[in-house]
Amino acid sequence: MIAFQDGLQQASVRQMYPEADDREVFLRVAARRLDAETMLRVYGWNPDLKP
Repeated sequence: MIAFQDGLQQASVRQMYPEADDREVFLRVAARRLDAETMLRVYGWNPDLKP
């Protein structure tokens, strides 16, 4: 069930950001689950700052 949900999240991100590479898709899916502070601390990435 977790893999299915993850696949749906990835598909949604890929549809919204067709130019995104695999790393960006991973980060955007993670950003749906984690707050901005955690994303910056753990991954050094904030989706709101990405053009």
